[in-house]
Amino acid sequence: KMSAGTGVMRSEFNTDIKKAVHIFQIWILPNKRGVPPEYQQTTIQKFLKDGLLLIASSQKGADTIFLQQDAQVFIGCFKTAAKYSYNIKPKRGLWLQMTAGHTVVNEQELNASDAAAVENEPALTIKTLKDSKFLLFDLA
Repeated sequence: KMSAGTGVMRSEFNTDIKKAVHIFQIWILPNKRGVPPEYQQTTIQKFLKDGLLLIASSQKGADTIFLQQDAQVFIGCFKTAAKYSYNIKPKRGLWLQMTAGHTVVNEQELNASDAAAVENEPALTIKTLKDSKFLLFDLA
C-alpha cells in the first residue's frame, strides 16, 4: 500500500527479464484529505489457505494492511468444486477480481482477469469450476 498525497513519483516494473508479471494497480481513495504519506507492505503467502483471507482493512491489525477507507480486501483461494457464500451487509457493494481459475459468481461465469460488481444483493455465492484465486473488495 502506498498513501502518497502529492508530489511523489512512482513506477512498477518487472526485474526478472525471463518471467512475465501480471500487475493489478488498485486505487482506493481515502475517506479524508491530508493524510500523511505512508508505505506498507506484507507477505501473505505463508497465511494463504483455502478460503478467504483478509489482507487489508480500515481496522488496524498486525497481519493486515491499513486502509484509510471503510473497506475490506480479501484474497480468495478455492479448489475445484468448492462452494462459498459471503453475506453482504446493507448499503455495501462488492467487487470480485479474478486472478486465476474459473468460477460461477451469483450465476455468472468468470475466468482469470474477469471481474464482477455486486450491489443490492444479500449474498455473493461462489462455485469453482477449476482451482481459483481472486481479490474480493467489500466497499461502503
